[in-house]
Amino acid sequence: MWLVTGGCAVLVLLSAAVGHVLSGRAVRPALLALDRQEAFLADAAHDLRTPAASLRTLAETALRGETDSADVHRRTLRLAEGWAGSSTGCSPGPG
Repeated sequence: MWLVTGGCAVLVLLSAAVGHVLSGRAVRPALLALDRQEAFLADAAHDLRTPAASLRTLAETALRGETDSADVHRRTLRLAEGWAGSSTGCSPGPG
């Protein structure tokens, strides 16, 4: 009787260990994909925040009247043009 009980306990422990190893192998690709997605989102957020912050700074400077409005206008348009050119991969094309 003890032999059957001991054998069952060993089989349960063995199946638990095998299940643990297999589940770890099955989840690994999903974890790698999640890490890649988080890295992509962090890069995208940074790329969007930087030009937006520059535009906001230029707009605030212009509103305070601390500089020549033609210069601010020119710099703002140059920044917006560069931003639009760098984000063409994210925006839909014509048509």
